[in-house]
Amino acid sequence: MHSTRDTQVFLYVSSNPIIEDCQSVSFGPYNIQHPHLKELSEKSALSLESPSNKYNLVEDFNWLKQAASPNWSIMPKESQDKLSRIDVEETVTFLKSGSSLDQAMNSLF
Repeated sequence: MHSTRDTQVFLYVSSNPIIEDCQSVSFGPYNIQHPHLKELSEKSALSLESPSNKYNLVEDFNWLKQAASPNWSIMPKESQDKLSRIDVEETVTFLKSGSSLDQAMNSLF
């Protein structure tokens, strides 16, 4: 991620995320909810049920010191819980009704 400011990011990644030229970015785990998650997970190369999410192991290419980077943080648990629950079926249904992706996201948050 490059040149990003004041942003909350939800990730599910199997490698360390990388940021550069960023400030005030917070990270939380992507928490997808889907009734067929296990089935979809088994068919994909990425196991969405695996505990190997590395969202919290961010590497800041502008901060090479041993001390923690001031450019990013882990999102507080209460923010993660409030913002990360996205019901995929509800979103797809909303989009099929003719609504835009922006309208779908606004309805969820």
